[in-house]
Amino acid sequence: MKSKQLVRLQQQFLRSLHAEPSEWLLNEIEPANGFDSAQAVLNTYLSRAVSRTVDPLRQIYRHVSWILGTQAFEALVSDFYAEALGEPLSPAALSGEFTAFVEDRFGQKHCNLLLSSLADCDLSASRLSPLVIGVAMLDWRINSCKLAPKREHESQDELLRILNHRSYLWARPRLGRGTRIFHSIVDFEDLLQADLSKPRAEPLKLHDRPNPYLVYCSASNKVLTIAIDGATQRILSQCDGTHTLASIFYEAMLFGDSKSVSIEKIRDLIRDEVIVHFQFELATT
Repeated sequence: MKSKQLVRLQQQFLRSLHAEPSEWLLNEIEPANGFDSAQAVLNTYLSRAVSRTVDPLRQIYRHVSWILGTQAFEALVSDFYAEALGEPLSPAALSGEFTAFVEDRFGQKHCNLLLSSLADCDLSASRLSPLVIGVAMLDWRINSCKLAPKREHESQDELLRILNHRSYLWARPRLGRGTRIFHSIVDFEDLLQADLSKPRAEPLKLHDRPNPYLVYCSASNKVLTIAIDGATQRILSQCDGTHTLASIFYEAMLFGDSKSVSIEKIRDLIRDEVIVHFQFELATT
């Protein structure tokens, strides 16, 4: 059990991450050789604590940093930390908090103010807002996909064999955990091919209307982001273990896609390691 003195010491240290340290805390610190004051010792520990807390953001939001530039991104991270909770958070929780912060900061009401601090920005507020928020959400989705617990993958041969089984219509396809379908006006295929070690030389490509994308983790634990068409999106949205292939093919038919076309799309999704499991009982989770 922790002593009351140690608990108070920890509380006062965390409080000092966002406010002036208390006199009580400074009195508890005995400077070692090389430090001229208790404040100098505390500053060293606080700096390390801040760095450990925000370092994951630099690794997770590499595309946001590339879009904004290092200086503007670091300023954004500093602003986030000033408003964040005192205690360190896990990378997963921290990235969720930061994504929400970016969405709020780059909302229309704040975006015009931010433009004045981004000297090299070549977009209007109406275009910058969905661009940065969309890229931040992509970085967050990629990280979430990496962290998601892995579903056991069946072999492609086994999955393709099931498609040829006489009872295949009652199979319920499932995707890997962490797989997400989303829409964005950002051309993510263009973004993900960019060399992030070099400064952005030209504006990022944007679509005229939102396009559907898929983020998923392959069997080799590589996170991929691909553009998908509307028919593939409709199929994937039902691959949750509750819809049979029969119902998926029926809905596709309502949108004008034949059964043979839908089966071929299912085969492609298996080969691309997007569909990883077939089950025949109704999924409850």
